[in-house]
Amino acid sequence: MRVRNIKLFIIRNETDDFTRVPVFLGSGITRKSIKGLEIDEGQCLHQRLTFLTHSFRHIVTFLLQLFDFNIMSDPIDSYFERYPDFDYHPSTNDWRQIGAFNALAAHLRWNKERREAEWDEFKSLWTSVVESEFQESSLNHYQSLCEDLRIDPIPESVTACKRELSQVYVNIVDLVQYRKDMRAGRFARPPRLFDSLEELSEYSENSRKWYPLQNAKAEMLRELLRILD
Repeated sequence: MRVRNIKLFIIRNETDDFTRVPVFLGSGITRKSIKGLEIDEGQCLHQRLTFLTHSFRHIVTFLLQLFDFNIMSDPIDSYFERYPDFDYHPSTNDWRQIGAFNALAAHLRWNKERREAEWDEFKSLWTSVVESEFQESSLNHYQSLCEDLRIDPIPESVTACKRELSQVYVNIVDLVQYRKDMRAGRFARPPRLFDSLEELSEYSENSRKWYPLQNAKAEMLRELLRILD
C-alpha cells in the first residue's frame, strides 16, 4: 500500500489533549463527514470533540498507526500480487482469503507438493496480520479492545483491562474480522462471546478457526489467547 497525499488534522479532545489525525486526500473523509469537528488544516480545532463513535475510533486508530508507519502493506494482498495473471477478488467475509487461495491453486494447477508448500507459506502470513492487529498496548488500545468485546463499564487502567480480558472467551479469527470490518465501514458482526473454554474450543475446532499460541508475540493478543484442548 502506497502512502500518498496525507493531510494532517489536529483534533482537540475532551481533555484538551491534541491528537494528530492524518487523512488521505480522496479517501472520502471530508470536513462534512467528520461530524462534531470544526477542522482547519494544519491548525488546532476551536471546537471540542464532543463524541467519538465506535467505528470512527477504529478509523482514527488505524490512521494514527499509518502516520507512525507501523502498518505495512497487507501481506495477504502482497502474496496475490505475485500472480498478476490471477484475477484476485478479496473476500470481505474472510480476512484470511482461503477461498482466493484455493482459486489461485486451481488456476495455476499446482500439484500436491507445490500446493502444500504454498499453503504453509500462506498460513504464516496470517500471523503477521494478527500480530499487527494487536501490536499496540496503550490504555487507549486496551479500552478499544474492551469496547469491541462489550465490556461495560470500560476499565480505566491497563491492569483493569487485562483483568476483564482474562475472563473473555472469544475466537481471535472472528475478532480480527470484526475489527477489520469496523475500520472499513462495512457491516460488522460482533464476535461471539463464549461462556466457557470448552464452548470456545468446540467452536474453533468445528469452524477451523484458531491461532497458535506459540506465534503470539503482541501483548494484547496474549491476554486473549486460551489453550484449547
